[in-house]
Amino acid sequence: LCSASPPSLSIWVAMAEPSLVASRGGSSASSSAGPSVGNSDYVVPNAPHLLKAPDVDYTVVIPTFGRWRSAKAINPGERELANETRPFILVKTLTFLRRHRMPVERVILFV
Repeated sequence: LCSASPPSLSIWVAMAEPSLVASRGGSSASSSAGPSVGNSDYVVPNAPHLLKAPDVDYTVVIPTFGRWRSAKAINPGERELANETRPFILVKTLTFLRRHRMPVERVILFV
């Protein structure tokens, strides 16, 4: 894992595919200099949250193999897990889904 935070998705797409980028400030999106990381003047016009597309039916599928071991055994380098005896899948994965209010009926756990 990288310690630096990744650029936002719109900036990443802008760097990868300049032809998809539209400018807010009136300057050309296809300039030779191109967008730079951290420049918020660029917007991806076909970003999913801007398209007002219909909702898509989805299921989150999570493998459980090995994730029933204690959280500290799976990730011994994480300080907050140093005394954690509960299974990793409960401490991290399912807690993450609950925090983001993922409906239980959309989640499938498999071995």
